[in-house]
Amino acid sequence: MKRIKRTLTAVMAFVMALALSVPAFAATVDTATVDTTRTASLTVYKYDKTRMQEIYADWDFTTPSTGLYNDELVEILSSEELPNFRSENNQSYSYSIRGVEFTYVKVADFYTPLYNSENWTQDLYSFDVGTQSNQLISEFKDLLGLNQLATIESGYTSDTLIDALNTKLATKHLQTKNALEGLARTYGTAMPLTDDHGRSQVTGLPLGLYLVVETRVPDYVTATVDPFLVSLPMTTIDGTEWNYDVTVYPKNETGLATLDKTVREAAADTGNNNGSALINDGYAHAVSASAGDKLEYQIISHIPTITSTANYLTTYTFEDTLSAGLTFTEDPVSVEVFSDAACTQKLTNWTGNSNHYYTTSFSEDGKTMTVDLTSHGLTAINVSRTYHHEDSDPETGYSGCYMRLTYSAVLNSNSTFTLGDTPNNNAAQLTWKRTNTAHFDTLQSDTHVYTYGIDLTKQFSDNQGDYSNVQFNIYNETDEYYLTGTLISGVYYVTGHVEDAEDATAFVPWNGHLIIKGMENDTYTVTEIQTDAGYTLLDHAITLSIAQEQSYSNCGICWVDDITATATVNDETVSMTQGHAIVPFTVINTRGFTLPQTGSYGMWMFTLGGVLLLGAGAWLVLSRKRESDEDAEEE
Repeated sequence: MKRIKRTLTAVMAFVMALALSVPAFAATVDTATVDTTRTASLTVYKYDKTRMQEIYADWDFTTPSTGLYNDELVEILSSEELPNFRSENNQSYSYSIRGVEFTYVKVADFYTPLYNSENWTQDLYSFDVGTQSNQLISEFKDLLGLNQLATIESGYTSDTLIDALNTKLATKHLQTKNALEGLARTYGTAMPLTDDHGRSQVTGLPLGLYLVVETRVPDYVTATVDPFLVSLPMTTIDGTEWNYDVTVYPKNETGLATLDKTVREAAADTGNNNGSALINDGYAHAVSASAGDKLEYQIISHIPTITSTANYLTTYTFEDTLSAGLTFTEDPVSVEVFSDAACTQKLTNWTGNSNHYYTTSFSEDGKTMTVDLTSHGLTAINVSRTYHHEDSDPETGYSGCYMRLTYSAVLNSNSTFTLGDTPNNNAAQLTWKRTNTAHFDTLQSDTHVYTYGIDLTKQFSDNQGDYSNVQFNIYNETDEYYLTGTLISGVYYVTGHVEDAEDATAFVPWNGHLIIKGMENDTYTVTEIQTDAGYTLLDHAITLSIAQEQSYSNCGICWVDDITATATVNDETVSMTQGHAIVPFTVINTRGFTLPQTGSYGMWMFTLGGVLLLGAGAWLVLSRKRESDEDAEEE
């Protein structure tokens, strides 16, 4: 790439040198003065400075303003691929910009040079002769402040006019651009849109001084060219003759609005639920969540650059669509504007003023939310005076700033969500339009919420046990809470979590299977808290872990790597089923060692033994009593 850059730079240097190396032959009498019987032409070539600098960062793109056609330069700037050059990935690039409109209006005539009392003369431009509208002349002179500047024999020098325009653009940039655009639209004539080579031309123009304004640009153009004055004809750069066919090469900076959507688990995990956290506080394009979890979403859009009315925003609409497994909460949408991409320097917060700056609406099924900027919101973006850019005047609005939307949704506690490698997606779309475009542009971004489940197969060693008497509870070791769930058609769906075990759900296997869906990628402890009579409880809890890793593919919208899951049970790797969605494992209860039961032979023997012992005891007592009685009689 460095070799390509050096070579291309050398080519450009050659082209520029060629443009400046016109032999300085002396003008003839015929060419030294303006031929007032001729007409002139104006040709514009538009090229994309931003794209060229992105690819060739060390290239100086300044081109000489000769006013002459330069076929080598045109070939490089407007061809579909650079002559003899390609990028390292073998892609070709076109730097021309199609669909640009310039509007021109004649504002002054050449003024016949006059000698004054000191016997000197110079070229002047007059606003008081010719066929221009008096209203046009009045407005133009007011805009440039010419009425406050000195005239020479009712005319102005080119120096005076150039300085007046530059001063106004430097002090009131956007205001001056907009006013001159309006002037050109009202009194001027639009040139044809630039073609595939970025070229537009008008011929047969009367001689004089023209104001040229860029009045229509494609939506990806972020910085329009400042209005400029051009003299038709103009003196060639070598100062030898007059050029009646003037060619200019104005450049645009380009770029599109951006859209980036991310998601995180809500307050339980982030410690912040007020929508004001920084964009790197746990937000990502993909997360894992348990059913019932609240998810916080943010959409960040880089507002495209606005330099004049030619590229004002007329539409800025966000549309957000949830998958079946997600549902919007009733939390309000928050809309904020920041000056920096990290969203740390807040400029305004429109939350609570939705009827003024934006509206929020939902589709009938509640799955699509639309946030639409109102005319007030668009005006604030285009011309708000509340934010001052470092290098421009206060009328620049929120051009180039960052808009951040935040809202929340929950992962449903039912069968609507998807499991495993197939995420619950949440797609956002931005639709935007500029003042002078007939079409709308759209951008898309999305997030992915992954969730998983387990399939615990319950068995008894003798196949005689009753599954309905078995209970488990499940503790999330990572987030330190017990799961709760609801049973639907033999499957438990997680509904939430609690701190105390006594409040947790006692999960019961259904026909030999305990299936629980809606678990995230964490480590869990599965404890058997009750089994069927005559069987032994597990003497230890089961440790189950679900982990995520990057997949070999990526999302076609946000271009983030897809995710696949892996699992271990008691530190042993297990193969997940149903597209890495379910962790399967088996729990077997064996029979317990039991004492003889009531009513059995053993108990009868104990009873008989007791009777015999009682009888023996009674006999012994009676025998001793008889012996005592006999002894008493003998005495």
